[in-house]
Amino acid sequence: MTNTTEVRPTAGTTPQERGGVSGVIARHPLASFFTLALGLSWLAWIPYILSPHGMGVWDLHFPEVLGSAQFTGVLPGALLGPLGGAFIVTAVADGRPGLRRWVGRLFRWRVAWYWYALALVVVPAVIVASALPFAGGDVRAPSALAVAMLVPGLVIQLFSTGLSEEPGWRDFALPRLQHRFEGSEPPRSSVRSGRSGTCRST
Repeated sequence: MTNTTEVRPTAGTTPQERGGVSGVIARHPLASFFTLALGLSWLAWIPYILSPHGMGVWDLHFPEVLGSAQFTGVLPGALLGPLGGAFIVTAVADGRPGLRRWVGRLFRWRVAWYWYALALVVVPAVIVASALPFAGGDVRAPSALAVAMLVPGLVIQLFSTGLSEEPGWRDFALPRLQHRFEGSEPPRSSVRSGRSGTCRST
């Protein structure tokens, strides 16, 4: 169940012929993406970290959504990082054709339906089974409110964490890393992508 994407060369002017910042981005798309993904995210998060919601050294308040200021304080940085970095590098390195391919991959179903069934049924079942030894025999079904909030929670997760993370790390960086380290064992592409995401999130 590998995620493979054809990495096409830039049409028109070759990266070697370009000058300035756009030339650097075109010649080093992965390094440019990782720099933007980390830099833009942390740059946008600094006000939230310094605000009363974080360290409390800057009297800057973020509006609360659903009882938390994380949506307005954290989500902008999450969207600016991997998503914004992938958009900028793709636009500079591959132009409009590259952007169309990148956006088109976001709506492509890559796996069979049973993998989605596995994620929706088997994974929760394993979580429940692993918690049973620690429940002391007191096993209860979730409340109706908890079940009703599951779908809205998944939708929020899809358009927050999913939209901010996956188009950058998996749809942009991972295919290029796979192309660069094709045939390497262990899969160094996944390791490097995971390390970069960890540096951004910690």
